[in-house]
Amino acid sequence: VRLPVLTQHALNLLSCIGCACAESTLILFMNEIGQNNTEKTNDISERENNILLALEIAVAEGLVKKEGSLYVFVHDQIQSAAYSLNPEHQRGPLHLQIGNSILKNA
Repeated sequence: VRLPVLTQHALNLLSCIGCACAESTLILFMNEIGQNNTEKTNDISERENNILLALEIAVAEGLVKKEGSLYVFVHDQIQSAAYSLNPEHQRGPLHLQIGNSILKNA
């Protein structure tokens, strides 16, 4: 089964953050970093609904689980596989974008 692009992007960001991340933080990063910025809608609530749907697909596929407000990889090998899908030359810039987003929103 091939996952939707937004779900792949969510898993990619989550894998860069670590084994778990708060829903609100992941939504913030997805709104600021990468592919979700290309969505045609300017409606914030619609974008957030699309992100939540993408995350629920990952939960339904058994790749992550939701524990309260956290999304957690069900196994470290899944996190590793999601991380490895990002080409090595893009990993550093992605980590930098995440760090800049944290700094900007701190």
